[in-house]
Amino acid sequence: MKNLLIFILFFFSINIYAQDEFEKYPAPLVTDFKKNNLVVSKENRSIKTILINAYKQPVNFSGKYIIFTYACGGGCLYGGVIDTKSGKVVSQLPAMYDTSDSAESEFEIVYKKSSRLLIIRGRRIDKDSFELGAFSTDFYEFKNNNFYLIKSE
Repeated sequence: MKNLLIFILFFFSINIYAQDEFEKYPAPLVTDFKKNNLVVSKENRSIKTILINAYKQPVNFSGKYIIFTYACGGGCLYGGVIDTKSGKVVSQLPAMYDTSDSAESEFEIVYKKSSRLLIIRGRRIDKDSFELGAFSTDFYEFKNNNFYLIKSE
């Protein structure tokens, strides 16, 4: 019971703190266009169904984008960003994250359709070596279809 209470307090404190952070990175909501057809590139054919299902969702990030995630095997989570104006995947998430049984309750990804800020809380997995990093809360700004690390706590 005590652990549950600590987790709930920590979760709400992250969200309250994050609200101020989101306002520092505003993104105008683009509404003057119709969603183009989804474009599935050769590189993304293996996740075509994931992309089709994600593209059915409304804009959820940075004014005109849809963030999607998927399990990449072995307790790993990955994802990307679809530009609804072009219908193309324009970026991958900045890192893979551990969502194995031991880390699942600690993983959180937070974003808003009115902000360019992405916050990911969890354990990063190196894309090249697949080594598991330390637990952190990472703040990224999405600019020119790329994620830039602002800070890591």
